[in-house]
Amino acid sequence: MEVVTLDIINAMINCLRYANSNRLLFIRKSTILSKLFGDFIDGGENSYKIFMASLLKDIGNIGKSGNYDETFNTYEKKYKNYKSAEIIRVMPEIFAFQYDIADIILEIDERIDGSGYPAGKEKILFEAQIIGIVEDYLKNISFFTDFSKYSKDIIEKFFIFIEKAEIKAILTDDNLVEPVFQEELSRYNVYKERIEGVEEEQFLSTVASMIDSKHSYTAGHTKRVAAYSYTIAKGMDYNKDELSEIRYAAYLHDIGKLGIDDSILDKPDKLSNDEFEKIKLHAKYSYEILRESPGLKKFMYGALHHERIDGKGYPFGLKGNELPEGAKIIAVADVLDALTSNRSYRKPFTFKEAFELIDMMTETALDEKIVKAAKICFNI
Repeated sequence: MEVVTLDIINAMINCLRYANSNRLLFIRKSTILSKLFGDFIDGGENSYKIFMASLLKDIGNIGKSGNYDETFNTYEKKYKNYKSAEIIRVMPEIFAFQYDIADIILEIDERIDGSGYPAGKEKILFEAQIIGIVEDYLKNISFFTDFSKYSKDIIEKFFIFIEKAEIKAILTDDNLVEPVFQEELSRYNVYKERIEGVEEEQFLSTVASMIDSKHSYTAGHTKRVAAYSYTIAKGMDYNKDELSEIRYAAYLHDIGKLGIDDSILDKPDKLSNDEFEKIKLHAKYSYEILRESPGLKKFMYGALHHERIDGKGYPFGLKGNELPEGAKIIAVADVLDALTSNRSYRKPFTFKEAFELIDMMTETALDEKIVKAAKICFNI
């Protein structure tokens, strides 16, 4: 299926607007300034690598709530870039120079005096130094009188760079950041005409693991919901393109969970009414994030999996024919996985037991036609 890969990755990063808007602003601003500083030094020769490395540096830690500099322990701070680099390396070759970008990410927190991490290197990639200087400046880490952390030549050029009028404007007016970022992103948003087979599965599995890592009880949830949705849709004679679309919608159905506080998602005790209302927001977040991306709008019905046939669901209280059929399919798949997965408060149900409960939800929460199709698919 045609996939705009950066749209999906950027959508995941965008979830930070709900969890930590300051962190999202920092990522946007450091990405823009790093790219522009690289252009200033080498005329744009390394623009793409710098932009992508700065944007994706924290991709492995998006599910972590709060500001990572404040909430990460010493071990996490030391090895956080490894996680991002590993994610980028195992993705199929869906954007250029991804292995170079992973190497740059590994060295962003290194310093030429050996005081950085994770390896304490003294010889650091040029692109990594560019991003590191920008991040330190934005974090108010002083290197103005200490040339031991970075190349003296790069620091001196940075002093000149930040005096440019357009750079001062970005530094002082946060309202400029998003439009400038989107303009730069549009230059690099690339896709393969078709991504299929092992390559597609590898990419989607990576996305799923990043979403599911947010919640300790939902390991594998996204992949299972996608698999069940695909199976039900195939049993309903969906064609190849329709099957591919519903898989993507199911893989992205819970993307908004990246914007929910970890402490609520993983709370072992019963949730308060206020906490439950906050968790319910993940469906609204998912819908908004997918709707706002031109390349992902066609998948936004997946975010409606908590709506009910009787109109008593969320986030919008849609009912009956107001709900796309794909949303109804993903809703059944989501309930099926919830019932057959282990929980701290109960053992998993068998498929037969789960469908006995699902039968009781037809025409109130779930669509009877979809439930009947699912029972045939799973030999119930």
